[in-house]
Amino acid sequence: MNIKNQQKKIVEALKSFAELKDISKEEIKKLLEESFLKALSKEYEKDLENNEIMLPLFDISVKLDEGKIDVKRKWILTDQEIDEKEVNVKKNIKEVNSKDLKIDDYYFEDISLDSIKHDSFFLYIKQLFTQKISEAEKVKVYEKFIDYKDHIVKAKIEKSGPSHYLLNYQDNIIFLSKKETSRLDQFNVGDFVYVYITKIEKSSKDAQIIASRKNPEFISKLIEKEIEDVADKIIKIEKIARQPGFKTKVIVSSTLDEVDPVGSIIGVKGQKIRSIIDELRGERIDIIEYSKDIDIQIARAVIPGKIIGINKVNDEKYILVTEEKDFLSVLGKSGINIRLVANLVEKKLDVKTKKMVEEENIRYHHISLPLYNQNRNTRKNFSKIVDENYEDNYDLLEDLASMEEYDDYDQELDKRY
Repeated sequence: MNIKNQQKKIVEALKSFAELKDISKEEIKKLLEESFLKALSKEYEKDLENNEIMLPLFDISVKLDEGKIDVKRKWILTDQEIDEKEVNVKKNIKEVNSKDLKIDDYYFEDISLDSIKHDSFFLYIKQLFTQKISEAEKVKVYEKFIDYKDHIVKAKIEKSGPSHYLLNYQDNIIFLSKKETSRLDQFNVGDFVYVYITKIEKSSKDAQIIASRKNPEFISKLIEKEIEDVADKIIKIEKIARQPGFKTKVIVSSTLDEVDPVGSIIGVKGQKIRSIIDELRGERIDIIEYSKDIDIQIARAVIPGKIIGINKVNDEKYILVTEEKDFLSVLGKSGINIRLVANLVEKKLDVKTKKMVEEENIRYHHISLPLYNQNRNTRKNFSKIVDENYEDNYDLLEDLASMEEYDDYDQELDKRY
């Protein structure tokens, strides 16, 4: 094949390939020129016996519309004796027939690629160009998605592997390791699920966009997405403790006295929180109102359990006192409930029955919480979700808090925790 025809064919083929990848003409031109330059340098490099000798300098110009490649050898002009290491890059000015050039100027000399007869040269260019296109695509993905980091997106499950899921979001692949999902997250190809973007790699051999459904911020962003008052910063998420696939506890507060933060998130008959529970595939969620008083905060957080008193051992440890009938519900299955409460308040918590503390002669102060709806007449739900149905909603809170705590979890809990 004629070398010029071969050049034209390879330029047109690589141009078409890059356009399919939505790479601009300017970028295609730049990447082609870089590929040819590297291939030419390698072509000369293999003929050099002395590695210290500098490689020739080239100037490459690709004309995409014509399918043409102009190659010029670039020399640095000098009037000094040329060192052996620089014989490929310097030329004595006396050898150049030009009055316009001076010392240290570049002298350009047209060269032909006709001398390169082997196909491996053009195969190497294809390889280089394809690699550069791949790198350019990754840069585009990074620039497009860097603002998505630390946010949630709803993506489609495209593939399910033994250890991971691949999701499609705006024609880009998101990698979700199964280690970053809960035991309840059993997805099928075609499902749409929310994921939290934890990392965007600028350059990676594997996936660039990494996601999680276990990250602590996943729950926070999910609530923010589903609950308008949280998105509007009327309700603030103070703290989250979670054991993925089993239970989540969320402490919330309101920036307005008249706004009920718990009712606003749960909604009438649980309508609002139901969408969040469904997204978590049935994981239980306790929504707890914030209190500056550590005792009140602990008492609220132990739901579905109930405590009657607290003993402060020291700044880091508290003993919670319960009636016999409430002991197991305060602890929760395998201690999940009390462990989450401890994480919320960042204290060490020990649970004892009233009988136990009497036998051990442990003194404690009694604690009782006011009925949740005692302040109903001075407090309204800002988003009017509860309003006239507040009493029904309060009953729902009680029902949600007392969901069966002792169902058969299988043995995975003990294995993991």
